[in-house]
Amino acid sequence: MKVILKKFVKGIGRQGEIVEVSDGYARNALFPKKLAVPATKSAISSYETKKKSEEMKKKKEQEEILTLLYELDGEVVELKGKANEKGKLYTSIHMKDIKKALEQKKGKSINDKLFHSDVTIKELGEYEIPLEAFGEKGRLTVQIIAE
Repeated sequence: MKVILKKFVKGIGRQGEIVEVSDGYARNALFPKKLAVPATKSAISSYETKKKSEEMKKKKEQEEILTLLYELDGEVVELKGKANEKGKLYTSIHMKDIKKALEQKKGKSINDKLFHSDVTIKELGEYEIPLEAFGEKGRLTVQIIAE
């Protein structure tokens, strides 16, 4: 019997694959656990439509992230922090703080997928933050100044 797998099944296949299994295995194991559905024409058509929709959504998200990467490349963000006389910050600045400052500056949401490194800044100064998405790279400059 041909079935469309709804989830990964060890030894059988991955989610979305159309596989041939014995009738008993399909009826007694796969269907009751909602791991698969019969591969009827309508189910196959529905699956292909869903797959195309997901691919389009993924492609659109990728384009938006790349557009944002190009927009942020070379951007300078200033953050203020309390520091002692040696320039050490009392509170570290993390990636979430930088992202929040960027969102306020740009007035829109910034996707987390651009930031691949977790940065912790503990001193005043200027820092280069690498940005990367889908093989494209960019740099963001963060200036930490005393309050």
